Amino acid sequence: MSSALNILFVLHGDRNLRTWRTAVLVASATMFIACLTQTAFVTECCYVVGQRRSEPGLGILLIGWGGVLGSWLHPPLFVLILAGWLCACARWYLAALICAFSSIAMVASFHEEVLPNAGYAAWLANPIIVAAWFLYLADKRSAALISAFLALGLMLTFLGVATVPLSDKFGELEIISYGSGYWLWIASAGILVAGTSVHNLPLRSSASDSR
Repeated sequence: MSSALNILFVLHGDRNLRTWRTAVLVASATMFIACLTQTAFVTECCYVVGQRRSEPGLGILLIGWGGVLGSWLHPPLFVLILAGWLCACARWYLAALICAFSSIAMVASFHEEVLPNAGYAAWLANPIIVAAWFLYLADKRSAALISAFLALGLMLTFLGVATVPLSDKFGELEIISYGSGYWLWIASAGILVAGTSVHNLPLRSSASDSR
């Protein structure tokens, strides 16, 4: 009788965890999709002085990778970020720390050239958060949590970007304000961070009750 009750308790706990995981994934993905339909940020219009131009989230998603080409220092910096992420997900923490400190050292060494637009690395948050969804769906909690935190951190770095390139003719435009699309983007990662962070709590309580 006792064994049967324990099995039912475990199954009920697993069902709750699956429900929680599904709710977190749906909420995060919904925020992400919604952000693509809204204004990401606003710039001065390059055609008419004094007018403003709204940049849609979907457009930024499609062309934002071009920021990688903004400086000769960006590709190696972004490679280090991705390498550190992959190493952390694989639990090669020493290698991940080496990549992280190398990224910091690069930004510090080439402060004037890298830092003003290092926030273009924020675009990398898009593939990373998608990977985090699949990792969480596969119950790879540690890797999902690391990915979610990195995605959120990268998204926040965009707040340090002062200008965005438009074209060779018009040069770069100054960012005036951030739209709802940007904050929905942040929310999508924030929900995932919160969800993956508390996912282990039911397991810990179950383990303590079973002792």
